[in-house]
Amino acid sequence: MGQKKTGATPLLGEWIHSSEEDTADSMVFRPPQHQLPPSRGRAAFRLNNDNSYAGAGIGPADVSNVTEGRWEIDEEDGLKVRIEHGDQVEILEVLSVAADRLEIRKKQ
Repeated sequence: MGQKKTGATPLLGEWIHSSEEDTADSMVFRPPQHQLPPSRGRAAFRLNNDNSYAGAGIGPADVSNVTEGRWEIDEEDGLKVRIEHGDQVEILEVLSVAADRLEIRKKQ
């Protein structure tokens, strides 16, 4: 999987789901230094410069469900992040990205 470097820099790092900011069509993520209200658990993921990926979701009994994999950018039809973990592929369609906010389209 070869990463296209264009557009990657703002995406690098850890992103935590800020469900309070979600809309009907999008999910919002913030970096760890952003002040988020208390929550029982938040999904998060990290996109590393070496194209490795680590994700943490909320599993049964509020125990984190951690996944690891690889990621790459696809800019042919808008900005999309393709994440491979195990035999699963997940596509994140990026609506906007800045140093302090990442917005992706909700999966239908």
